[in-house]
Amino acid sequence: MKKNDVIQTEDLLVSFVNELRSEGKSKATLLAYEKDVLAWLGAKGRSAEALADHLAALGLSGVSGRTVARHASALRRWARFLTTSGLAAEDLARFAVNPEKRLHLLTFFGPKQWETNLNAPYPFIPLGRLCMPNLPLLY
Repeated sequence: MKKNDVIQTEDLLVSFVNELRSEGKSKATLLAYEKDVLAWLGAKGRSAEALADHLAALGLSGVSGRTVARHASALRRWARFLTTSGLAAEDLARFAVNPEKRLHLLTFFGPKQWETNLNAPYPFIPLGRLCMPNLPLLY
């Protein structure tokens, strides 16, 4: 990236943040969106597919679903800003989707929750209790 490209990008980012500020976004939202756009600008590629790959990589890196959803929201808004400003011919965020919610059994249940669930009636087992030998099958 050339020095002029960096200056132009910084000016665009300032304009983007000012537009969000004029819409009444909170200071925390402004900072988060700016950080998310900067992370995207530091990534390789500028296509819609590269943006989707960037969001997928975030999800695979272990950050929370909420963080990925915020990144997706920030980048959709950035893409809309570029499109309405006439700086992008296509919507770069057309493939940006929010992540699915995930349930991690190993980190979600503590010992007390495991005991409660083991003793709770289970509709598919006539005895109404999961037996310990079947626990490995849950993984």
